[in-house]
Formats: sequence, structure tokens, C-alpha cells
Amino acid sequence: MGGLLVSLGVLMSVNIARAQSSVASHVSQWTENAGAGISVPACASGSMSTFCSGSQGALTLSTSNLHGGTASVFADFWGGPLIWTGGEGSVTLTGLDSNRTYCAGASDPFGGQYGVECKPTPNCGVPPNYNVAASIDSGLGTITGPGISCPGDCGESYPSGTPVTLIATPSAGYAFSNWTGACAGQTSSCSIPTMDADKVTAVNFSIVPSFDYTLSNSGTSNVTKTSGDAFTTNTITKTLTAGVTESVTLSLSGVPVGLISTNISNQGCSPTCTSVITFTVPSITPVGTYPITVTGSPLGRQTNFNLVVSGSPFTVACLASPSPASLGQTVTWTATVSGGTPPLTYAWSGTNIPSSPAPDTNPFSIIYNTIGPKTATVTVTDTDSVQASCPVSTVQIKFDPSFEEF
Repeated sequence: MGGLLVSLGVLMSVNIARAQSSVASHVSQWTENAGAGISVPACASGSMSTFCSGSQGALTLSTSNLHGGTASVFADFWGGPLIWTGGEGSVTLTGLDSNRTYCAGASDPFGGQYGVECKPTPNCGVPPNYNVAASIDSGLGTITGPGISCPGDCGESYPSGTPVTLIATPSAGYAFSNWTGACAGQTSSCSIPTMDADKVTAVNFSIVPSFDYTLSNSGTSNVTKTSGDAFTTNTITKTLTAGVTESVTLSLSGVPVGLISTNISNQGCSPTCTSVITFTVPSITPVGTYPITVTGSPLGRQTNFNLVVSGSPFTVACLASPSPASLGQTVTWTATVSGGTPPLTYAWSGTNIPSSPAPDTNPFSIIYNTIGPKTATVTVTDTDSVQASCPVSTVQIKFDPSFEEF
């Protein structure tokens, strides 16, 4: 920076260095010069630099040893529009015009000048703009961002350094698949940290298959009746085969109304999942095979299995009385049944017992007319058509000693 000194109000020397316009920062220094043979107190000094602050100009002025004088900054030329004035020290002025000349200097308490320097601020200009071009390559959906609503408005211009976020939203029946270009590898929310060049990106949406599922079961459900309630279960598996899962409820058909009751756990679960059907079978339920159909809602998917109800097993024991018995004496056979579901029917068979029809009473009585061992058994059938027989039993028929032959 050039120096201009006026000591005690007398102009001693002038040295003006003219600043050249530049887009870079400008820095200069100046010092007090009293000239040959002149003695002064400590030398006054100062420096000024210009630079850009964003798109506007700025300068920093530092002064010292002004001996009570003041520093000033003018626009265009020394004495032009006053921008700032103050004591010695350092000051930074911002918000100045870009590419405009500013002059800095100092005055002593007597009105003399210590130095003047003029120089321009750089050509800061306006940051360049860069463009974002977005598009939808496949499927249906939207892309939104600052100033972007695609389809329709799929491009926007942003100042350099601006961060931009684009959001891809699929339409109903579609899902976000992927980005290409500047957003490649990101999720449906794409972040461009800073606009430093033109950006081109595109999104793909894929069709979401319609919801569908299958039903399967755990096979035949078998239950054996008891004197009270009997229980059996069947596990129904709901398997998702397409689309986004949703709740599926189950209904049953084929269950004897008023006899067997059911309960379904995890009834409305969403595939893939399992639900368990519990059958409560009372003792009055007829023995048999019941085809069961399970239907899922929505879509009416079905699975089928058999519920097999078996009768309660039982045992039979047979006893003859008296035993042994005498020839011509009445022998009574009695069947003792453990278990089974009444009413019971009987069919006796054995030595000297008629077969067409077989005796069907219990007890059953017979008189044997020959001596020796006599056998008998009985087949018992309950109301569920379950059958059981007693082991073959024997009674010994002996000659009656009181009998006299004439």
C-alpha cells in the first residue's frame, strides 16, 4: 500500500500505489515516512486486504501508532462516500460491493494524513447454478424434492453447494426398487450432499404381486371317546405365496352340529403362521369318520382332513355258576363288562349253545345233558359298534351221585 504523510500539517511526501483489479485477495501495507532530516515519534503503519464474503466484497483494515488520529475507509476514492471511520486497531468490513474500489488511510490529530491506499474488491460474482434432472424409468410413483414434483416437473436448478434430497414414493400396488445415476445405491430417500455439477437420476418401481396364500393341515385327527370329554387337535399352516401379508381367519364345515365343539387359537394370524384347531368330543358323539373342511378368509383358500372318532375299548370276563356242575343241573353264564358305551348287546357261543339265533341275554342259563367239560364265550357289542369277547371259559359237568339207575 502506498504511503502519504503530512507531518504537523505540512505535506512531506506522497507515494500512491494504484491497486489492480483481481479476483484474488489484495493486501497492502503503508508506513509513515518523514523524509530526510525529519525526526518523528514512532512510525504509524497500516495494512488493508480485500476479499470475497460469499457473493459480496469485504476488507480488513489494521492500523497502529496513529498518535491519536483516526482511520477511515471511503468508496471509489479518498474522500468519496464514507464507509467507516474509527481509531487504530483492526476492523473487518463485509457486505461491500464486488469489484468496487475502496480507499483506506489515517489522519493525525492536526488534520494531516498518514497514508492512503485504494484497491478494488475481487469480482465475487454469483455462485453458478447446477441442474437436477429426475425421471421414472419403470413402474408408477412420484419423485419429490425442492422445486421437483415428478411426473410433471422433473427438473430444478440449484446454486452451487446446495444440498438436495429427493423422495421416491411408489403408487398403490407398487414398491420402490432402486435408483440409477446420481442416487444409485440409496434408499427411497436420496441425498445429494452438495450440488457441484449437474445431476441426473432415475427411479424404478416394481409391481407388488396381489396377496395370496395356501392352507395345509397336520393330517387325520384321531380321538377315542371316554366316559367324559375327549380332545384332539389339528394344526393349520397358512403360507404366504404372494404380495404383502394380511390377516386370515378360518371357518370350519363338516363338524357334527350340537355334538363336537371347536376352538381355534391364533385365529386371525397373518401368513406365514399357524393356527391350532381343538376338537372337544363328548361321550355321546357317534363313532365315525367326519370329513372336515377349513376355509380361509379372504380368498376362500381351503384344506381338508378327517376327524376320526373311535369308541371306548372295553373288556369282558365270563363266569359259570355253579362250577363244577352236575349233570342236569342249570348252569348260569354271566358276562362282566368293563368300559364300553351302553346299550350293550350279547351273543353267546360254545358247547351245546345254539347259534341261530345265538342267545343274547346276560346272564344266560343252560342245562347240559352230558358229562365232561363244557365251554362258552360271549361277544359284546356297544352302541359305538365296538366289540369285545371274553376268553373261552370252561365248566366241568359231572355225574350226579344221587342218581340211581334201575
